[in-house]
Amino acid sequence: LHDRRLGLVGEDGIAVTQRKIPGLALVKGEVRDETVWLHNTATGAKASFRVGQHSEMRAQVRVWDSVIEAPIVSNELNDWISREIGVSARLLYMTEEVHRPISHWYQTDSYTNIVGFADGHQYLLATQASLDEVSRQAGQEIEMDRFRPNIVVPGTTPFAEDNWKEIEIAGVRFVQTKPCTRCSVTLIDQQTGQKGKEPLRTLSQIHANAKGMALFGVYYKVAPSFAGREIRVGDARIGRKQSLKAYDELLAERIRHILRQKEAPFTDRKMMSGIMF
Repeated sequence: LHDRRLGLVGEDGIAVTQRKIPGLALVKGEVRDETVWLHNTATGAKASFRVGQHSEMRAQVRVWDSVIEAPIVSNELNDWISREIGVSARLLYMTEEVHRPISHWYQTDSYTNIVGFADGHQYLLATQASLDEVSRQAGQEIEMDRFRPNIVVPGTTPFAEDNWKEIEIAGVRFVQTKPCTRCSVTLIDQQTGQKGKEPLRTLSQIHANAKGMALFGVYYKVAPSFAGREIRVGDARIGRKQSLKAYDELLAERIRHILRQKEAPFTDRKMMSGIMF
């Protein structure tokens, strides 16, 4: 609920993240009683505002390849967050009217193609077993908050989620989009704001793609028919055998969607058809 609806934009119009400001890890957010509470654990400073609160002012922000315009929460919050992180920034709220599409490579007609301020996809799932294995191999405890998943599943074998092409949680069907390649944010201890070498060093050795990029967790999307449905803590658990049919259908539909895009270069269309078929 309210996931990835808030984002920061710098004076250069680019999203401000922990990649640029590791100290952002120390600014914690919590939603209670329809209020967003912000707390800088380093300075003790606090701020709050109503869920959905925003001004009439708007700002443009670039998040990777997406450029969107979203409402500014308030000048007061802009001043507070800028002071706490030491960089001039504005706090944006993504209303329902703001539509940021996922990459056209992953768009389909029957599944939702809109995402919030997340890097690129709607839902990130990881398993506790995978985290435990990374910690064991790294020789130190790695916390799940470094990976920022929406859904954590217990009771599996390490990296079993890679093969879950379709899952169902509390009656909501999720279809896998892609594995999640991991960036430098995972190197930041979310309690201290300090950067180290793990878990990327270990992941690059035990769980990486063909290009050597570390992988942890998988992205999912849902059909619009499940909009408004809720899943809760405790709902994600291992149950029935998962079907590959919906995933196969999603791949075929993704290709059809790309081929229909007039802006897709011929070389891209040829490449996609070669990969998928």
